[in-house]
Amino acid sequence: MKTLIKRPICYSLRLFDLLLKLIHQSSTPQIPQKLLLCNGAHLGDVILTTSLLPLLKKSYPEVKIGMVVGSWSSCIAKIHPDIDWVHEVDHWKLNRSSLSFSKKIFRYFFTKKNALSEIRNIGYDTAIDCYFHNPNMAHLLWKVKIPTRIGFASCFFAPLHTHTRPWSPSDNIPAPHSITSLLTFLPGMIEELPSYSSQTTKREKSIVIHVGTANQRRLWPTVKWKALVKRLIEDGDKLILVGKGPREKKIVEEIVHDYPEVQNLVDKLSWEEFQALISKSQLLIGIESMAGHVAASVGTPAVLLYTGSNPNRIWSPLSNVPQRILTHSTPCSPCFSSCPTMPCIRNISVDEVHQAIRELKQEIMKTPK
Repeated sequence: MKTLIKRPICYSLRLFDLLLKLIHQSSTPQIPQKLLLCNGAHLGDVILTTSLLPLLKKSYPEVKIGMVVGSWSSCIAKIHPDIDWVHEVDHWKLNRSSLSFSKKIFRYFFTKKNALSEIRNIGYDTAIDCYFHNPNMAHLLWKVKIPTRIGFASCFFAPLHTHTRPWSPSDNIPAPHSITSLLTFLPGMIEELPSYSSQTTKREKSIVIHVGTANQRRLWPTVKWKALVKRLIEDGDKLILVGKGPREKKIVEEIVHDYPEVQNLVDKLSWEEFQALISKSQLLIGIESMAGHVAASVGTPAVLLYTGSNPNRIWSPLSNVPQRILTHSTPCSPCFSSCPTMPCIRNISVDEVHQAIRELKQEIMKTPK
């Protein structure tokens, strides 16, 4: 039933996009004075978007930068030193809260109205919509009449942008490189690979384990987490378990019940504290979630368990330090979807993860300080 409703809506939107192409307007991009980055998705997506900031600041030292994000990701933008303004738009489709559908719709229009007013008052001359999927920010950027609007052609309403770049997951191009390709429309951009600001944090001999993810199907079995924790304790490692919400709290409490020497910090850290903890740790162990992107952004090595839903090189963290990404090979991968059994992640063995951690530790020891 859901598919029967969804399909005609998609066809109608595609037809509307074809009509928009007939009235498509282009412009000649100028050196930006006030630039707006947009990504209304979740933490990992927004962290990837921040990899553009060092490039933008290096190319345009005087540029002022704003960012449109969902309220669930605003914690990243609000503390970033290169971001001058933050605007919140909570699109109902991306809202994972427990609000009813009608309240999500109301919140979307309320936050969008406020953001439109804020963006108009600042007067941006350039906007870059960094989200690959629907919903994007094309309509919002068109409505406030920002002269240069850049985004991906893969989304509905893309013809409302003045410049678009094609994108498909089947292209198998790493997401940070795809996002960076949007900058090629701007004059005077320095051609470099995307990166995060360099980190010089003194590290402690602790391992942070993040067991959670927003998509429940990506979870690794709790019994395997317990077996891995047991081995790491036997190796003499100091372990810190982190996460947020009732589902992750339940998993961690089961682990800590069997191994009380493990530190439980679930629901006890602010975003800044979470980021600082990972930046000071020897390494991170996690699954396909934002934690791996946080580790990459602060220069912490990581062992990450990924599904085979997409080619790993597309969504793997943008890291300039050693990392290991593990997936169990299956004939159905990449499926660009998910299934109830998810053997691509659930069949990753404890032996594989433990071996990857040992190898990564050895590599870290050999890495010049």
